[in-house]
Amino acid sequence: MNYDYRLTPAGIRVSKHPRIYKLTVVGQWILYKIGIAVHNHFADECTPDFNCCEKRIGKTAWLRIPQKKKE
Repeated sequence: MNYDYRLTPAGIRVSKHPRIYKLTVVGQWILYKIGIAVHNHFADECTPDFNCCEKRIGKTAWLRIPQKKKE
């Protein structure tokens, strides 16, 4: 069985509405940079570090706290 993202509901939404997709990606990126991991439900995409789905509290967003680097 082959998985084709383009045939999923999210893939169809992305191809039909590219402007909305770009806006959702920009919004997700801004929130990610200030520390809020939000799963992009429009395109069914995770944040770059997958924190939105890793220890999800609820189903929308949670505040991620980065680990301190050892010196």
